[in-house]
Amino acid sequence: MSPRLCVLGSGSGGNGSWVSLPSHEGTLECFIDAGLSPKQTGERLRLRNLLPIKPRVLILTHADSDHWRPTWAPHVERLHIRVLARREHHAALLEAGMPQRHLEVLPTGTAMELAPGVTLHALPTPHDEHGSTALRFESSAGRFAWLTDLGRAEPEVIDFAKDCEVVGIESNYCPDMQMASRRPLFLKQRIMGGRGHLSNEQCLSAVEAMVACRQTVQPHRFVLLHLSRDCNSPSRIRDLWRQRVPGLLDHVVITSQTIPTPVMSMASPARYDCIVP
Repeated sequence: MSPRLCVLGSGSGGNGSWVSLPSHEGTLECFIDAGLSPKQTGERLRLRNLLPIKPRVLILTHADSDHWRPTWAPHVERLHIRVLARREHHAALLEAGMPQRHLEVLPTGTAMELAPGVTLHALPTPHDEHGSTALRFESSAGRFAWLTDLGRAEPEVIDFAKDCEVVGIESNYCPDMQMASRRPLFLKQRIMGGRGHLSNEQCLSAVEAMVACRQTVQPHRFVLLHLSRDCNSPSRIRDLWRQRVPGLLDHVVITSQTIPTPVMSMASPARYDCIVP
């Protein structure tokens, strides 16, 4: 079996994705972030015919409320789910209701074996006070990276993700829409100041850098995450990609806050139509 991915929802209203990874001992099902309510998560899994599931691991990029909801705590207990997060995020997670006995340290600088034949790499990235975490999953079936709430795409991030067949990367805002919005100045400065989120242009520049330094791996797709509902639109993203990298547009999936993506086979270059929220 090939790795499969479904982004259940992505944005400031809540982030959550389902991942299925083939290991030497069968299939490993994981969640990346738990910022959607358990009820929403169940409804969206049902919509994509993914129920019943057996999640064994939850990987948290960071502790913000749109990535971890305390209502998940009883489900973590009941299902005996391992929760992985960098040590810097543990205090905030515990304060937000995380069951301590299920919380483990997600190491950086070294590979962590999630299951036989499946490894996870983590890289700290700039985002607010405690940062976020870039993720890279590797197995014999392929590699994919997860880059959200970046603040900025530093060279280490490009190198981290450059050889992955699938890259999930945030494309949070259009600068013109951000500046024209009624948001307070301090919020605009936080988002655009290098420790908030990536703009559409910054996202595409990161993608171009990854593609430019690829050796043998060709991109199967780029999954664009965390679009702002107020300061972005899929049409602006498509127009930008069409102008700068028209050959990559067929490799793009635009995620939504409210609509789950199709279940994507990460080992296949098949096209998935852009999703319009």
